[in-house]
Amino acid sequence: MSLPQGTPALDHVRQAVAQHRYAHHLSALSTASLVDQRTLPVPPAFAQSLRAAGLPGGLVRGRTYGCGGVAPVSCLVALLRHASAAGSWVAWCAATSPNWRAAADAGWALQRVVVAKPDAHNWSSCIDVFAGEIDVVVVDLPMGVPSHQVRRVMNHVAHRNGVLVVLMPPHTTHTSVVPDVVFRVDHARYGTQCTHLTEQTLEVVLGGRRVPASKSFSVVMSSE
Repeated sequence: MSLPQGTPALDHVRQAVAQHRYAHHLSALSTASLVDQRTLPVPPAFAQSLRAAGLPGGLVRGRTYGCGGVAPVSCLVALLRHASAAGSWVAWCAATSPNWRAAADAGWALQRVVVAKPDAHNWSSCIDVFAGEIDVVVVDLPMGVPSHQVRRVMNHVAHRNGVLVVLMPPHTTHTSVVPDVVFRVDHARYGTQCTHLTEQTLEVVLGGRRVPASKSFSVVMSSE
């Protein structure tokens, strides 16, 4: 799908979703404008670690990233908070969702979030709706999705200059998923006050096929 000249980005995405056979899986649609930059911003700890590995200090369009380990969702929320705040759309096409209040506290602009809940039968078709129209597509891998579909979706999002982020919890079994960069959380600490989460500290290992040697770093998120 290309964006017709003069057509508001939101209207175009709404039209594309409405015409799609799996449109009923869409549960929320944001109001925002698409951004055109090649690299999307990430928090300083991520950026510094990426640059130390010889990579651009942001999320590069056309590449696949993975968030795994003991706290993949928390890692992903931390990773995308600057891109969301800066104007990027995020399509959350995963069965596991974050605490949206916590995401907002971390800096996410929830009015620029699209939420869908595909299953194994419509996984690839649902994600195809967003490829090329929304900056970042977040996915998990339901049981029963064939490996060839996973590879096709990864290639499709990359070809349309999107950023694909895959949630990779410890039980992930899809060997077909080989992200360019993986952020693996080995340890997570949480600080609370009166039952309210005030701070998260994630110990992250940077890896992936584009990373020549793994690197460790810490990410601290405080609620605003």
